[in-house]
Amino acid sequence: MIFIGLTIEISLFFAVNGIVFVKLLPADRNLRILGIPNRWAIAIALSLVSVGVELLLHADGVFHWYYWWWNVATFPVIVVFGYLTFYVVAFIVYDMPSRARQLRTVGALAMIDALGILVFGVILGWI
Repeated sequence: MIFIGLTIEISLFFAVNGIVFVKLLPADRNLRILGIPNRWAIAIALSLVSVGVELLLHADGVFHWYYWWWNVATFPVIVVFGYLTFYVVAFIVYDMPSRARQLRTVGALAMIDALGILVFGVILGWI
């Protein structure tokens, strides 16, 4: 357990899944899948698959949700806020025109995370 609700498995999942996601992206950014821009179509599909896996694991009793707003009944919330935001940021960064801009964006996200750890962990003691 890295933090409450954040485990090594989840961290590795997102690390590997981000690579898998961008490898699935077609080179042609304008290609449409079922009438939907390909980046969005693949992001939505993988979000649904990811939540589907969570639902199966939860049904089997090996995965647990503890919040009323983050459980089986509210799986659309998990699709959008648990996974889709991750995939959307991944394709936005992936499609940026320069490596420098990609690094600045990822660095800014890392700084937001570090600030959150400082404020909510060290200062407030919540994590």
